[in-house]
Amino acid sequence: MKTEKTLAEMTDGEAGMVVRVSTSAVLSRRLSAMGLGVGTRVTKTKALFLRGPVAVKAGSTRIALGRETADRITVCVERG
Repeated sequence: MKTEKTLAEMTDGEAGMVVRVSTSAVLSRRLSAMGLGVGTRVTKTKALFLRGPVAVKAGSTRIALGRETADRITVCVERG
């Protein structure tokens, strides 16, 4: 079964494919340049308590995102 979640909603260790990036064009280009765009497979590695940053792994790149940005990136998570 497939479920869509934002990066902020994912649990640590959960993985999926980015299906939507709902940010400004400038931020979308910056994320894409870091290797995080639609079609990218990502794994959430860590989130700090409450409203702190979210860390994800995209390929061999590790990226820390603000919670607001993580709320705007939608991932399709496969559940067994």
